[in-house]
Amino acid sequence: MKAEYQGMTDNRFRRRRPGVNGVGTHADSHYANEAAFIKMREYGRAADRDDSIVGALYARATDNQVQTGFTPKPNTGDPLVDALLYNDKWTPWATDKDMCDAAGVQTFPEIEWSVARADMADGDILALPIDDGSLQLMEAHRLRTPTNSKRNIVHGIELDDRRRRLRYYFTKEDVSASQQFKKVGDATIVPAYDDEGTPQVFHVFRPSRFSQTRGVLWLKGVLEMLTQFEDTTLATSVKQQIAASAVWSWERDVNSTYGADMQVGSREEKQLEDFTRAIEEGISPGQMFQPPPGTTLKIHSPNVPGDNFLPHQRHLLSIIGIQVGVPLFMMLLDPSEGSFSSLRVAWDQAMLGFVRQQYRRIAQFYSPVWRWKVRQWIVEDPRVAAAYNQVGDKIFAHQWNPPGWKYLQPMHDAAAAALRLQTWQTSLTRLHAENGEDYKEVATELVADNEYGISLAIEAAERIKKKHGDSAKDVHWSHLYHRDFVKGSQLIDTLETPNDGSSTKAIKDGSASAPSPGKK
Repeated sequence: MKAEYQGMTDNRFRRRRPGVNGVGTHADSHYANEAAFIKMREYGRAADRDDSIVGALYARATDNQVQTGFTPKPNTGDPLVDALLYNDKWTPWATDKDMCDAAGVQTFPEIEWSVARADMADGDILALPIDDGSLQLMEAHRLRTPTNSKRNIVHGIELDDRRRRLRYYFTKEDVSASQQFKKVGDATIVPAYDDEGTPQVFHVFRPSRFSQTRGVLWLKGVLEMLTQFEDTTLATSVKQQIAASAVWSWERDVNSTYGADMQVGSREEKQLEDFTRAIEEGISPGQMFQPPPGTTLKIHSPNVPGDNFLPHQRHLLSIIGIQVGVPLFMMLLDPSEGSFSSLRVAWDQAMLGFVRQQYRRIAQFYSPVWRWKVRQWIVEDPRVAAAYNQVGDKIFAHQWNPPGWKYLQPMHDAAAAALRLQTWQTSLTRLHAENGEDYKEVATELVADNEYGISLAIEAAERIKKKHGDSAKDVHWSHLYHRDFVKGSQLIDTLETPNDGSSTKAIKDGSASAPSPGKK
């Protein structure tokens, strides 16, 4: 007797799926038909343009994953070199649209947003590093295979025997899916790597299998469901509009002997567009009349929308939203969709997915961009070249800090962060990195702020003493710049007190005063 997995046996309850065989194929075989592959993407783009929910869904996911942008942090081991790379080189480039965008339209944070959105909406997007130092974004439809080519090209990407990228084939101009793209000479060919092995194309996509070469739009599995949601919503809206009108009818007794014509309002004969004539009979607000014998007025009040309409639409939206990792309450910006605990669980799960996509894009896009820019700066800027001679290959060392999210309960989040620091579970550097910040920058700002505040307070204290003499001899700058710092749920008073043992009584009777500067 041979035992098999139940899943190995077909039955009448199992859905018949196209492309399933008993041989097994690589991932690229499931979109081998290039025209159908392009058409699927264009159908998704049409839904993005026209549907009420798709564009907003992509925007919600992109806003959460990108926010105000990722922050690079050089780790060369030399603070001066780090500052040179970030402050003097990266920041001016990233904030100048003419320097970072080949089209001169977007700054780097805006490019980040476009890349993340196209990653989901189209399935993949590509960025080309240009010799002039800018990035040129290439949308997915520009990557095509010349039909006359016999090379191993998968929808515009040539592979070797180990599936390593060799070249990318882009159409020279935007062409339609039906337009022929035959010759290799008709394509703009970009090598995947230069002679030193440096990537020349930054390809951003989310593969679901190791053997997948191209990305597929994230809503591929719910395209029909998008149509159902939009059609049902529109039909119900029209239905509601009709129901909002006065809907009534006359019911006549079959035994009534009254004539068939029953006038209930003024009549007017009009000529229609087809030149036929018709009689219009109207009513007016507040009009009352005596109905003919044997006639009853019936008012119709349909139940619109039906009892199952909203639950059904929410169910559809939930399935659509999870395709891009967005829970229903975030998709609708409606916190009433569940209890606080359920929202917290959904939020935590959404963040896990967002972080996963953030770090994938760091590997595919952000880090290649940083290394490419550093190579250019070494060639173009003598200061960076000198730094390279000083620190060597460490000049390429860096990390990207993706933006984080504020917790649903910020006080709990702050208390947890304080506890983690107090118990040595993390460092200030890592804690700030989780929030997309650079600890060195934050520490520099804090010290500079305190320096400014304390300096002002010292100068003000001296002016007070000079103006009021002995009456103000005990005035200390800390009286003017007094701050309380939170530790857990307690406030720690930072006011200085004498160490001569006299402070206890003074504190009790309220007569304590801060010592003069330098007093021990």
